[in-house]
Amino acid sequence: MPSSMSESWRAHLKRLIDETPGLTMKALSLKANLSPSTVHSIVSKGASPSIDNFLAICAALGVSPAQLLEGEFRQTNSIPIVGFVSAGEGWTPIDHATGPEDKIEFDLGAHDTIGIEVRGDSMSPVYRNGDFLICYRQFGPNADNCIGLDCVVRTADNRHFVKILKRGTRPGRFNLKSYNPLVDDIEDVALSWSAPVAWVRRGAR
Repeated sequence: MPSSMSESWRAHLKRLIDETPGLTMKALSLKANLSPSTVHSIVSKGASPSIDNFLAICAALGVSPAQLLEGEFRQTNSIPIVGFVSAGEGWTPIDHATGPEDKIEFDLGAHDTIGIEVRGDSMSPVYRNGDFLICYRQFGPNADNCIGLDCVVRTADNRHFVKILKRGTRPGRFNLKSYNPLVDDIEDVALSWSAPVAWVRRGAR
């Protein structure tokens, strides 16, 4: 990497590691296919990475080189809240004439975002054929943060599921609850990573 390049990217890299759930220097080294010592030297000791290593780190983080250099990682939209559901299948509009319009922040740029397509109706009516599940991946040590959530998971023995994550009988173990009562739950498994479902793009009906 050219020595003239601003060093601010290193601060941006450290912030990404600190702020991304489940991301550590070891996890980053695995995703970037670099040795832990190489990543440690780059992040903590000020070593200048080669262009190839810099690009590998960007790819592992899911950001462009320009984003890492400039520190601009996230795109957030404010979405107006126009009503609420309280009972049955009806919803009630909110009268904004009596106060300011409520909004939620919708984050379109979380780190390590992945998508899963639903095929078939085994998880209906929660998720249906043609839906896309958009998930934010967290690595094994941080899976406790996903307890009680709908998650896409990969187990430590390389099996893949979409389940509701529950706490197992001992630390580091989890139960995977099925949506379909005809499908058995899975108990006391270790996870490589879990990815809570952040939003769903519904398929055509």
